[in-house]
Amino acid sequence: MDFNIKEFEILMAGLEAREDKIIRLIEQTLKSITQETKASRVEKSLKEIYQGWHTLQETRQLQNRIERLMDSQGKNETKSTVKVLGKH
Repeated sequence: MDFNIKEFEILMAGLEAREDKIIRLIEQTLKSITQETKASRVEKSLKEIYQGWHTLQETRQLQNRIERLMDSQGKNETKSTVKVLGKH
């Protein structure tokens, strides 16, 4: 996967927006649980929170992988530039 800076910024902005949305949904679900009286609905809400948390973790892992990839691409570009400059 090769990204240029613009693609990286767009991708990271999308992942951050996804993260914010998941956090808001988890917060809303937690608030609704406090007002719920039926155990089955509480259980369903807890499952939704767990799924949201799991998705949030996956999103953060993906962000970290992309950042590491961009860091390694930057290092490789620097190395190739140095090699080219060294030849001239």
